[in-house]
Formats: sequence, structure tokens, C-alpha cells
Amino acid sequence: MYFVEKSAARRNNANGALFPKEAVDRPFAEGTFCNVALGAYKDGPRKGELTVGKWFKSPGMMERSYFEMDVSISRKAIEIVDQWNKSLDPAQLKAINDLRPASLHPAACFQVIEPEIWVWGDASKYAGQKVLQEPYIRDFRKWNSNSGWQDASTPWGQIMQALSHFSYHVTGGECLLCDLQGGVNNVDGTVLTDPVILSKDRRYGVTDLGEPGMSTWFSLHRCNKYCKAAWCKPHAARAVIEPVKGTTMRD
Repeated sequence: MYFVEKSAARRNNANGALFPKEAVDRPFAEGTFCNVALGAYKDGPRKGELTVGKWFKSPGMMERSYFEMDVSISRKAIEIVDQWNKSLDPAQLKAINDLRPASLHPAACFQVIEPEIWVWGDASKYAGQKVLQEPYIRDFRKWNSNSGWQDASTPWGQIMQALSHFSYHVTGGECLLCDLQGGVNNVDGTVLTDPVILSKDRRYGVTDLGEPGMSTWFSLHRCNKYCKAAWCKPHAARAVIEPVKGTTMRD
């Protein structure tokens, strides 16, 4: 039986996880600064489920602030997605849920992973180093980026573009939720992770491209049947950043 969240937050719901030595020595993914390993929760409602740990290759002063910004962005995204879930009328719920078989988590009730900052245990070669911990996502895919690229070629792609547009509207033009990626499956429902938030005052870290980024995103956005005509958008959206297909502008 899977744990059912009360909000859009998909949390660890555990106090520890186990990572095989080979998974840590040979991470299944890595970025410019971080390694990513696959393990399993050892306790709590998610006991036995897969989990992902992300840690810096070279820890330093940047480590905690970077992870704390990730957590802050996720919490803001959860707030926006909570509003999205509550805004859907019965017809919209049915249209989205009909895109795949029903499961414990309805397709239309989106979740956003809320990562936590954990610490490697004493038995690890990284003992004491911070690690960003979050539940694993099945059937991973990407629907848009913070640089303007958008995949609206499928119904799910169109829904995600509508969610980004909705985020701008519901925050009164202050924020745009983008870089939407995650999975849609019959176990977890619709789950997003590691989003980016663009804001007028660029408060959300190095991936926050501010108003120019929002303008670029809307210059490439084409409203679809999941958008609403009443939703606001920038007055004169124009491309000011050259988008690169399928990429995210992270340093």
C-alpha cells in the first residue's frame, strides 16, 4: 500500500535510506557539480521504495545554500500546484484523468517532490556530507525548460504548458513555474521534480532568469485547450533569450 499525501507535496516520509556501495561509487547520473545515486528507504511509510540522493562532488560553503534554495523552490512550486489542483473543475479533472488508467493518485492531482537535506552516515566515505534526498520517479520525462523550450506535441505536454501559464496568472505575474519534468504512471500519479521558478526580482537562485526569461517563455507559448482565456500574460512577450531544445539554463 502506498502512502497518500494530503497536499501536492510528495515527501520522503522516512528517516533513513540505504545505498549500495556500488551505487555510490558509480552514480547512475551526474551534473556539473552533483552526483546522483539510487537507494531504498529503510523505514517509514515508504520503506522499501526507491529513493534518489544528490550530493556535491566537492563540498564547500556553497553546498548548504544551494540545497536550501532547491528546497525553497520546491515549496513555492508545491504552493502553486496546490492551487492548480484546487482550480480544476469536474470536466477538466475527467479530461486529464482519462489520459491514463486510474490509480491511487489521480492523474489530475499533481504532486511536487519536496526534497530534504540529509547527511551521509558514518559508514559512508562521504560521512557527514550533506545529501539532498527525495523519492524516485518512474517513467521520467521533460516537458519544458526555463529558457523557453516547450514540448506541446502530446496531451501531457499541453497540460504542462497550461500549468506554467496558470502559475504566472495565479501569482499575479510575479512568478512562472517552469522546467517541468517528472513522471506520469499508474502508481504515483503525476509527479514533478526539480522545477525552476522565474520571478520579477530573481529571488530563486541562478536558474531564475527573471522577467526577460518570462517574456521569452510566453513569446514561444501557444495557449491550448487546457489554458483559460482569462489567464493573464505579459503585455509584450518577446524572445530575449535564445532557447535550446530540451535544455535548462543552469550554471
